[in-house]
Amino acid sequence: MPKTKLEIPEDLIEAIELSSFERQLPEQGIKAIHRFLIDSSDEKAAKESEEWIEKQKALWQKVDEAVIRCHEVAPVVSVPEWLSEEWWITLCLPWSEQLEEAIKSAHAWCDKKHEQSS
Repeated sequence: MPKTKLEIPEDLIEAIELSSFERQLPEQGIKAIHRFLIDSSDEKAAKESEEWIEKQKALWQKVDEAVIRCHEVAPVVSVPEWLSEEWWITLCLPWSEQLEEAIKSAHAWCDKKHEQSS
């Protein structure tokens, strides 16, 4: 009987399923979550999954800040300027393994935009 009781959020399971069918989307979740979904008695996978889920949740406020900043440095007139940026789709996927990198890329884009307007 596993010591760790972990419930994978339903939206994370859906994101994993969607990204497995839609190859254009970045992979969702981490390997440990996939291992845990296959074998719920894998305590190492459960622990890694739990830590990663909490880390992702902590990033969501930073995603909000990055999006707000995008709107500040490049107000939307008709189509957001950042819509075609590589990091944008990842920024919109809360369970992406590359979310932290997308946040950094968004801020770098905002920095560049701010410098251009100064």
